[in-house]
Amino acid sequence: MLKLAANAYIYKIVLVLLLVSIPPFVIGNAYSTNLIMRHFISLLQSKNDNELMRTGMLMELTLRQIMDTASTIAADDKFSLVESTIDKIKLIDDLTAASLASRYFDNVILYHIDEDYMLASGYGIIRSPGDSPYSWIHDEMTEMDLYQFKLGETKELVGKNAKKYIVPLITKLPIRGHGQNYLIFNINVEKLYIDFLSQLNVDHDLYNYYLADADGNLIFHQQDSRVQEQDEVPLKQMDGMQISRYPLKTTHWNLIGEVNERKLYSDINRLRKTINWFMFIVTTIIAATILLGAKELYKPVRRTIAKAVAMLKDNQTKRGEFELIGLAFDDVLHRNDQLLSQLNENERMLRRSLVRHLMKNSFKRSSDVQRFLGHYSAYLTVGIITIRSADTQEQAQHSLLSVERHLQTSFVIDSFFESERELAVLFQLDRPDIDAFAGRLADCFGERRNEVSIGIGGVYPLEQIDKSYTEAMYAHHMGSIYEGETNVRCYPRMLQDDMFTPLKHPALEELELAIRQHNERTYMETLNAMFADQVSAFEYAHNLYATVSLLLRLYGRNSSAFLGEINELMADRTAMHAVKVKQFLYDKFKSFDQDYSKDINGYVRKIDAFVEKRFPDNFSLDDLAEHLDITKSYLCTLFKQHYKRTPVDYVSEYRVEKAKDLLRTTRTKIVEIGSSVGFNSNSYFTRIFKQYTGITPSEYRELSWNRGDSPAIAADIL
Repeated sequence: MLKLAANAYIYKIVLVLLLVSIPPFVIGNAYSTNLIMRHFISLLQSKNDNELMRTGMLMELTLRQIMDTASTIAADDKFSLVESTIDKIKLIDDLTAASLASRYFDNVILYHIDEDYMLASGYGIIRSPGDSPYSWIHDEMTEMDLYQFKLGETKELVGKNAKKYIVPLITKLPIRGHGQNYLIFNINVEKLYIDFLSQLNVDHDLYNYYLADADGNLIFHQQDSRVQEQDEVPLKQMDGMQISRYPLKTTHWNLIGEVNERKLYSDINRLRKTINWFMFIVTTIIAATILLGAKELYKPVRRTIAKAVAMLKDNQTKRGEFELIGLAFDDVLHRNDQLLSQLNENERMLRRSLVRHLMKNSFKRSSDVQRFLGHYSAYLTVGIITIRSADTQEQAQHSLLSVERHLQTSFVIDSFFESERELAVLFQLDRPDIDAFAGRLADCFGERRNEVSIGIGGVYPLEQIDKSYTEAMYAHHMGSIYEGETNVRCYPRMLQDDMFTPLKHPALEELELAIRQHNERTYMETLNAMFADQVSAFEYAHNLYATVSLLLRLYGRNSSAFLGEINELMADRTAMHAVKVKQFLYDKFKSFDQDYSKDINGYVRKIDAFVEKRFPDNFSLDDLAEHLDITKSYLCTLFKQHYKRTPVDYVSEYRVEKAKDLLRTTRTKIVEIGSSVGFNSNSYFTRIFKQYTGITPSEYRELSWNRGDSPAIAADIL
């Protein structure tokens, strides 16, 4: 009997072991299948993103070629001077030749606004534009400046056999004869769609790629009805639809890609649900069987354990109790060290994020600046260090890491990678002697000085460090255009340094006199002479630096706003484009009072009050513009001039600051805090919070509570 009982017990053990081995096998196979499906979905998403980026880059190059071609044609003086009928007839042939300069030009039109006639390529002279298919042309010419290129809305032209969609590219020509002329390059956006997007829209049920402008209005869509009705692009992701955008900077358009993820992954999701249900049912059945078998197997074991416990009670000693307490205490110390290490790392990430936002002129009203950055020196400056000698990206990154480690041995710094070749460094100084610091920094590199290029801003306190960053970027960009004898360019002494003294040019005196007398004609003639085609690249760079220096000196434009615009001009690689440079300088001559002297405090107060009241709600840019009684375009300009960021960034930063206060001072759940400050989902709240702080909301709460920043919470914990 005993032998039979032992054999039955062994059989039970074998059966239980077999059943226990089945769930890992099932779970492993299900996990592998699920992993393969996830990888497949990831590959599809990566393919869609790469396709959008590749197509966007190709379209950007094409649009830039179109703009450059139009600029070259508009620079020809023959289009500005039309006096006789013979001139008009000759110009029709010239316009026809111009329309052939790009395959995307549908035609080119010269419009004389004073005499109200048009010369159209491939057509002839149109005496009454109002009765032609181009009846819209007069309204598009309003509020245009010299050398300005303006893109109109999509127009539908109906011909004899078919209709086509064009976007007018309009430029205002200088007055050379009798009256004002305009050149209109009608871009056939349907050809752009066919060349770049038609192949992507093969399966209309899954993919939909089209063009829209910065305000969300459609430029061209495969569905004619949406273009005619001017539907707007959705501002956020729709249910089951992934919306991606690629900005086309040349025309301020957006390439929009819509992917129907629900239909694309329907078969995969169905298979995944089937596998999950099968795994759940099998695991449940096996778990129930194991529990029943284990209950039977545990009976003899339970009797043995009961006897062993009785014996241990008789032989237990005090020493064993103290050893148990010691092990528990060691475990507590180890866990505490791990917690402190994690808190220190979170605080370091938060400090770096705060410093980076301050350098970029982001939300200065953050309550964390004083708490976490109060120990910073009163004398701070920013340096932009660029690797010049590296041939490849890997070599440049290795050199930047070497420079970062080298600087840490000589200075107190915070460093950030601007690009694969640029390093932005915040230096903490002992005294505000920028000349001594520049010399010390140059000597720090020693023989490696020629491998780097350094731009240094002025010395400022922490709350104004964005000015030093902007000045350092200006010194860096100007130095990359004008190569002097030194590779260290310090903004505070650039105007006095001999290496930056521009060539003596009589035109500078004429330019200064024209500015003082507000003589627009002389100002433009002088600029045309200084930036003419026959001017050498060396003299061009000197003239550009001299003109910018003159504006800084005459108007006191030593401000982050003006220097920021100069940096944008140079960073966009248009500093050596004479037409765009002259347009920029002409705009600064005309709109200086509006850009830098207008009192916008009234609008700013209304914006602050509106955001403070409505930040928990999902209000739109239209709501804010309507509240201020201004256009969306001017609203964006106000944000760029005063807040140095977009409206969306400003509102997101405001909501994050409100969330910080609640995380620090209350025990409210993180999900409820995100919802109360205006975020639609917890995942979006976490992503935006980490984007601005470097850590998650839960890590920020843990850091604040452990620092004792909230007395009420700290007392409650104790």
